[in-house]
Amino acid sequence: MRHLAEHDEITQLANRHSFNHRLQALCEAAVRCSSRATLLLLDLDGFKLINDRLGHSAGDEVLRIVGQRLADCADGLAFPARIGGDEFALLTDAASARVEALAMRAISEISRDMRVEGRLAKVGASIGIATRGDGNAIQLYREADAALYQAKNAGRGVYRIFSGVASAR
Repeated sequence: MRHLAEHDEITQLANRHSFNHRLQALCEAAVRCSSRATLLLLDLDGFKLINDRLGHSAGDEVLRIVGQRLADCADGLAFPARIGGDEFALLTDAASARVEALAMRAISEISRDMRVEGRLAKVGASIGIATRGDGNAIQLYREADAALYQAKNAGRGVYRIFSGVASAR
């Protein structure tokens, strides 16, 4: 019962509830340890076309594959979650160079071709990244979301790091 309450049914990643709990805990730990909490928000590029062209069961399979690829990328460095629809997150306290490497790996892995119901399916990922050390989980989420918006506007398949105005990476 606990697993069902804390995990997404399709991807088996942590769900939004678990993500919110972990986000708050990471932000509080950052204050206690004088460290930083980093949030990578990921949105799938081209996912709507999968549902429209191949159907929702194919869309669910794509989400499952993306969830597995994201979990593989996280590899103990980050906490992966599906936070809704085609939006995912990674939480970490890793150094910025490792965070950027994680973002690049996630984009690369998610954009690899998939076979779904005998057909080729392809999605990409755009990522917004924000880092804070003040314990403000709500602001961290807002900043990652703003950076994600910048990544989407930059042509998708890229990441942006929030820095007041998301930087061009």
